[in-house]
Amino acid sequence: GILLLIYLVLGGFQLMTSRGDPKGVAGAWSKITYAFIGFIIVALSFVLTRFIGQIFGLNVFENVIGQ
Repeated sequence: GILLLIYLVLGGFQLMTSRGDPKGVAGAWSKITYAFIGFIIVALSFVLTRFIGQIFGLNVFENVIGQ
């Protein structure tokens, strides 16, 4: 979550300081897009791990996240 915030802030700052330069704008948008894609991958891996743990009856994952 913290890395997502950092990359979004950096991408937004790069977008604001690009001054309309097409390469700068494209770089900023790609940084923002990759930040969201990374966050989605991490969230899906968490959900998939929990789902597989429930299917096989593994309680190990519950101890890791504190639930």
